[in-house]
Amino acid sequence: MSELPWSHLVTEIPASGLTGERIASEPERRAVGKELELLAIKALAARYRIRPTGGGRYRLTGDVEAEVEQACVVTLEPVPARIAEHFDVEFWPEGEAEPADEGEVEALSAPEIEPIENGRIDVGRIVFEQLAAGLDPFPRMEGATLDHTEAGASDAAGNPFSVLASLPRKT
Repeated sequence: MSELPWSHLVTEIPASGLTGERIASEPERRAVGKELELLAIKALAARYRIRPTGGGRYRLTGDVEAEVEQACVVTLEPVPARIAEHFDVEFWPEGEAEPADEGEVEALSAPEIEPIENGRIDVGRIVFEQLAAGLDPFPRMEGATLDHTEAGASDAAGNPFSVLASLPRKT
């Protein structure tokens, strides 16, 4: 499982739009945590709105919040983290091309565009992706440091060029 099974059929979305809130169940949190190699997901919730934008297109906006535990990259002890991410995604009918260039549009300000697959807006996949993007790639406990030298080793021994210094010089 690489995503949450939360979706809406486009035929069920009224012209005024649809507002939703989902809270991940324990089995869903365990499955997502395993996929993302987390120690635990204590809470995972999403609040969102889907509204039609015309031409068979829809816009999904919302927020995902989570409380997770990641393994410290130094000690492997649990590092708690709170994730809060916003999303803004457009869903277009499958196979529809992106819009023609209407002047310069800054790429980062434009919403992400996803295909409508099997007549569904896949909210769970977007929530999963936002959670994954919000994780610290190198979680570290406060005060945890990597000591690159072995106990009792001198700084010179830890220097990769110290071996070159010990070689006899050619004259």
